[in-house]
Amino acid sequence: MAQLRRRIYAVLEADHPQSVRHVFYRMTDPRLPEPVAKSEGGYTTVQRLLVKMRRERTVPCGWIADATRRGYFTPTWSGPASALRHIASVYRRNYWATASVYVEVWVESRSPAGIVQEDCEELCVPLYPAAGFTSHTLAWQAALRITR
Repeated sequence: MAQLRRRIYAVLEADHPQSVRHVFYRMTDPRLPEPVAKSEGGYTTVQRLLVKMRRERTVPCGWIADATRRGYFTPTWSGPASALRHIASVYRRNYWATASVYVEVWVESRSPAGIVQEDCEELCVPLYPAAGFTSHTLAWQAALRITR
């Protein structure tokens, strides 16, 4: 278990944030001296160990991303002036409108989306978590968007 803790820490220290699932897959690498089994039990072991390491403050909580659970809310402001300040703060010029290429990022699920979302937002690049399987409708809509 101590060896697994060290490997988890090393992986996260070098590249964070990562989702729990991504850390699990990194721990199943057959090139490791003692890889974790690709099973529900292996996933549970990594998941519980990561909770323990965060509670002990061995691993900073910010090193783990979880884009699968989000709150839903309606933005509100204290008055018109604060609403205008907010609108001004979120304004982004569309530099992609004149680009010679169209760019969007697709990931397998919401889990890795949480890792790249900040970069996509900074670069104003659309991000599409396919949720394991791309639906026919999502692929059709993407084809229409890309051909435009």
